[in-house]
Amino acid sequence: MRTLLFILLLLLASHALGQEVTPPGQPDSGPGGSGDYVYDAVKVTSYGEGADRYWVFEPDVEVATPLPIVLYVHGLNAITPAMNRGWINHLVRRGAIVIYPAYQTVGLVDPRTFTDKAAQAAVEAIARLNGTDHARGDTQRFALAGHSLGGTISANLAAAHAAYKLPKPKALMSIEPGDTRADQGLGALLPSLAEDHTTLPRGLLMLVIAGEEDGIVGMGMAKRIFNAATQIPDEDKDFVVIRSDRHGRPALVADHFIPASRIVEGGRVDADALDYYGLWKPFDALMDAAFHGRNREYALGNTPEQRYMGTWSDGKPVIEMVVTDEP
Repeated sequence: MRTLLFILLLLLASHALGQEVTPPGQPDSGPGGSGDYVYDAVKVTSYGEGADRYWVFEPDVEVATPLPIVLYVHGLNAITPAMNRGWINHLVRRGAIVIYPAYQTVGLVDPRTFTDKAAQAAVEAIARLNGTDHARGDTQRFALAGHSLGGTISANLAAAHAAYKLPKPKALMSIEPGDTRADQGLGALLPSLAEDHTTLPRGLLMLVIAGEEDGIVGMGMAKRIFNAATQIPDEDKDFVVIRSDRHGRPALVADHFIPASRIVEGGRVDADALDYYGLWKPFDALMDAAFHGRNREYALGNTPEQRYMGTWSDGKPVIEMVVTDEP
């Protein structure tokens, strides 16, 4: 009798495991999805050393027409692109060139050099795109994205693009931006890397993204950048909070490391719905809107399409993003 009961319990447990609720994967179509891929393989080239090093990611085939340029600025000490390769590959396969500057070395480095180093790498990389070894870059379709310290640096570069000799950006997504200066403790003695964001130019489409459970940088710098961008009308910018959702397994946790998207064994991308719907979808759509006048409803305006985060395997919608113009 005990053996029969044990077998019954095992069967019930197996059934329960089979019904475990799982999060949504990458959508098949639309912004953030795989259906718009036009290239299969990604070519990677690196130049320079130390803080002057940068990587160029582009389609690994000859491309006849110039491609949009994305400058992605990483967070503190994420010097190599490994933690961001899933998203980078997505952008390239969708039809963009991605520049990834190192801008720092590990150790004691004056953070006031970070923006200059990122700008220098970008200028040099863009110049290389006019050569014969790379796809041609379209400087009229230039976008910036950055995470953590890179979220602030990307806003610095967009605000002072002319001084840094960069193309005028059409799209900016600052993700969980942070600073080297803290409000208290030893961090209060550090110099700030933030520059004047009041000069973020009219005509720029902008998203500032915060994580609901970001316990590392919080939302202070995100609000500062967004509220400083007074030249950009409300209809062209949004402040977005990505929410956590623990309805299923693995849980979707909106901490400070949302953008992490490594390529792991078997070529699988270690990303989740917060990446696909919270970052990849809005940035794809932001560029589509800025460069081609389409898919704006997926990027801006507090629309259902913008807020939507997919559905769990049992059909329950993932908790939507919160979108506002008054953070």
